[in-house]
Amino acid sequence: MKVSQAIEMLQAYNQDEEICISWWCKDLFNDGDLSPISDEAWDNAVGEFDNEEGYQHINSTVWELLHDSILSIESGTSA
Repeated sequence: MKVSQAIEMLQAYNQDEEICISWWCKDLFNDGDLSPISDEAWDNAVGEFDNEEGYQHINSTVWELLHDSILSIESGTSA
């Protein structure tokens, strides 16, 4: 996803609304143990992730965690 697409999607929300959001950018994968990642390699990796529906697995996991937390809070069994 391009940053411009994320910004466009987020503009639909009230700026004071709480949301749960994560993202990964190329810079997160450039550390002392790795050579800098080329734009081409990053773009290809993101494309493969998108094509293999990587978000579906992550989104399902996040949804389950949030849903379980909400149920726990609403039932009064939250830690």
